[in-house]
Amino acid sequence: MMENLFLWVKNMHNQYFSDLNYSLGNEDTKVEYEMVRRLKPNTIISVCGSGSRTLPLLASSPQKMICVDLASQQLGLLRLRIEVLKKLSYDEFLKFWGYAPYANTSLNRNERKAMFEKLSLLASDWEYFYHLFTKNDWDTILYEGKWEKTFFIFSRFVYLMLKERRGELFECKTLLLQKEYIKKKFPRWRWTFILFILGNRSMFNTLLYKGQFVKKNIPKGYLKFYIDAFNYLFNQILARENFFLQICFLGKIMFREANILEAERVCFDEMKSNLNQQSTEIIEVQGDLIQTICSYEQVDFISMSDVPSYFSGEQEKNFLQTIKSSLLPGAILVLRNYLRVPECDQGGYEDVTDQYRDLIAQEKVQVYQFCILRYKG
Repeated sequence: MMENLFLWVKNMHNQYFSDLNYSLGNEDTKVEYEMVRRLKPNTIISVCGSGSRTLPLLASSPQKMICVDLASQQLGLLRLRIEVLKKLSYDEFLKFWGYAPYANTSLNRNERKAMFEKLSLLASDWEYFYHLFTKNDWDTILYEGKWEKTFFIFSRFVYLMLKERRGELFECKTLLLQKEYIKKKFPRWRWTFILFILGNRSMFNTLLYKGQFVKKNIPKGYLKFYIDAFNYLFNQILARENFFLQICFLGKIMFREANILEAERVCFDEMKSNLNQQSTEIIEVQGDLIQTICSYEQVDFISMSDVPSYFSGEQEKNFLQTIKSSLLPGAILVLRNYLRVPECDQGGYEDVTDQYRDLIAQEKVQVYQFCILRYKG
């Protein structure tokens, strides 16, 4: 059985992986969203990702936002998201991307094609995304990134192991009922077996990282790490409201309560208003994050994602010192450490993570260890 499962994973890898790393997004950006609403920074630098982790930061109406990514496709997806926000209504936006209540994305192929064809895109972006949509027969591309495809495979393992029971978790409509379900009815041994098979360095390298998976330095083993992260989610955050749990179990977001931040009406209206009024200068940079930070001045907020977890050597040790000249006194840096806490010189910075524990406690992925630093100046 296991040999067949691994062959199936390999075939899924070959069939489904595209050159987008992220299309929906692997982070709950509500932490940074609420932070910038409190702090009102003027200049934001953010790892772009799918764009869904970046554009909600427009809610604070910064003067300048620099979106940086190594992959040109990610910046193209950012531009597509911007154009969709400008041109489409809220309901059209949900339908275009396939957010709930339009989770049955195959029903809206013709409408999606018509919406795409009225967008004004760069010729290179139009060609790239037209090809991608055409390959999908105009189904959504919300789950076409490598990360999303990896967790689609994860959801197929969940289906193979749990069958019809995989949906039971999402029938709980209160956290109290969910805790009772987890305690008394959840198929815990099967779930642990799933994490044992999939939650390790070898499997993630096979599915996603191609040998570049983060070099873990936290004391927990992989299995214990993932068990603890999911136990926290199961007992602290309602699964019906959690996009990550739904992707892991169901392969996509099925309940409207779980739509990510960009698909919430208030955030949508904030982004659309900012873009249409051109309130913020948006700058796209294809390149290295640290080099990009160093090329700007008076930066007061940086969303670094988990990029520093992949640093090593001198870069890992000195990156915080390297960027100092670009920062305003009081500038905030948000790091999401994934399996590795960067061994770096934090001289000149104050750790203010505890000031944001209320936001971190409700973050919906919980595989990241947040480190929030304030530059003393």
